[in-house]
Amino acid sequence: MIVRTNKTIKKTQGRQKIEIKKLENNSNKQVTFSKRRAGLFKKAGELSILCGAEVAAIVFSPNSKVFCYGHPSPETVIQRYIHSTTSSNTSNSSEAAVAAMASAAATSAERELVPMEEFNREYREAMKELEIEKKRAEEVKLAVEEKKSA
Repeated sequence: MIVRTNKTIKKTQGRQKIEIKKLENNSNKQVTFSKRRAGLFKKAGELSILCGAEVAAIVFSPNSKVFCYGHPSPETVIQRYIHSTTSSNTSNSSEAAVAAMASAAATSAERELVPMEEFNREYREAMKELEIEKKRAEEVKLAVEEKKSA
């Protein structure tokens, strides 16, 4: 940054807000689709890891290719959804359907709770180690620069 009389002037424009509108250029559509699809799948993965949710996302590209993401797998989540909607459609009692879904969710949550807590603990430890290694790399970089200047 360049500093002039207590004012800072940015060299770059920074992150710009993109207006949400339909793209006309096909290559721009494809690039945007690829980036946003990756972001969508990443968020779905984070949701499944952090909350223990079963997630499925099915996306069709502008070129009609199908992309799927699911945790534990797209097929498992879709089958569970189909089974729960089929049983709720055949049952006239919405309370029974809700109770069945809650029971299934509780059973699934109990099965996944212990491993999920373990994964989260390992993730936190790995992040701490990463921070330590980043600091160590910075120290080594400074030491190398110091030796070069000496």
